[in-house]
Amino acid sequence: MAAACCVAASLACNDPLAVKATLAVQTDTLVAFALSGTSPIFPAALNTAFRSVVRVDATHNYDVAFDLDDQGNVRVIPVRLMGGATTATRRVGIQKSAQAFDALTKAPSGGYVYDSVAVVRPGEAFALELTSQDQCVYSYSVLLYSKVGIDSVNTTSRQIFFRVTHDPNCGFRSFLPGLPKN
Repeated sequence: MAAACCVAASLACNDPLAVKATLAVQTDTLVAFALSGTSPIFPAALNTAFRSVVRVDATHNYDVAFDLDDQGNVRVIPVRLMGGATTATRRVGIQKSAQAFDALTKAPSGGYVYDSVAVVRPGEAFALELTSQDQCVYSYSVLLYSKVGIDSVNTTSRQIFFRVTHDPNCGFRSFLPGLPKN
């Protein structure tokens, strides 16, 4: 009888039907080139799922592209603005953060600006809300979240140095290392 009570109590605290994360949140440091003023063979875009920089080309295998304005600020351009009809279902939301990259431990639940260019200064961070029909096909949510922190820019070589953290679990918003809880 006592054992049955312990099992019932543990099940009451842990929902056996709750969705659980299966992939660890990871962070990488990357370098991209600006879209303008550099060769098109240089990587100027971010594929958050693979935490890698890629070229801007007709495959549109990225979430956001990067460019520099005249003041050395980074222009973050969602893929939907780059690809026309071929990227019509690839909605990307950007939310600039008042917090530093390391202090941003969870993706905001709202307040994203969708499919619009954001201007970010070196030292600033922003969160991305990505719609992923492919990765989240069997999930309760089609949303993935990442954060990006612009560390510095080199206006001469037109390079953008940044960090990215990606939570690969559909619907989860954690930016802490390891398996997320929510």
